[in-house]
Amino acid sequence: MRDELVVYWSPAPFNPEKDSWSLLYPEPKNIYTEAIRSKTKTQEEGLKICPSFKGNATRLFSFNSSIHENIDFSDMDLEDIDKNTPDNTYLTVPSRVGLRKDRNSSIEGHVNLTYNLSWSLFAEEPVVARMTSPYFPNTSPTKNSLLAFGEFDIGQWFRPFNLDYHIPYGSSSFEISPGDPLFFLELFTDKKIVFKRFVQTERMFAISREMAEARSRYARFSKLTERYHMFRQAKMREIVLAEIKKNLVE
Repeated sequence: MRDELVVYWSPAPFNPEKDSWSLLYPEPKNIYTEAIRSKTKTQEEGLKICPSFKGNATRLFSFNSSIHENIDFSDMDLEDIDKNTPDNTYLTVPSRVGLRKDRNSSIEGHVNLTYNLSWSLFAEEPVVARMTSPYFPNTSPTKNSLLAFGEFDIGQWFRPFNLDYHIPYGSSSFEISPGDPLFFLELFTDKKIVFKRFVQTERMFAISREMAEARSRYARFSKLTERYHMFRQAKMREIVLAEIKKNLVE
């Protein structure tokens, strides 16, 4: 058995054959490596020898911002946006990347806004990947906002990880600094994780969109295991891997 797991990743929210925002996507950073680099010598030694911290942090990665973003909400009624703005509408407010309302929030007193960055990830073998808000340290672009979290097997499903926020009514701004973590990704494996970047093609962009829309398109999925089964039956794993390997960034 190999002691290394390759995880392929790429920017997801644009078709690179028609547009590019690739400068917004720095390499993922390992939390364990970054933690022992940034601490004092005494703290560094403590983190290095702590088996609990090392066991978790070596499989935990941070996906960070490369720019400063400051979106002003002071002249906006977020409750009105939540209740009356059509779904999939970008806010008419100065922004480098863009915020859009995708749907009504499921959390009372919040508006559901998506920041227009997302990531495609795929592994050479089944492995569950869990997306959470950053918590080492705890950071958020808006006070008391909530980043939607979730997990799925990135060796058996190919769809993007999105920055889907639930932001309280009355919030004043959405602010991110260069280097701020946008989300954490935990990979449930004991193997060494190696990230390799690929350039998404129009074909892969279409496949990713199909996976994201599978439930509404085909109306047959109640469980992730059912989606994984259909994915395997359609030989999608082989199709995705073949396309990725033709477009690796060496």
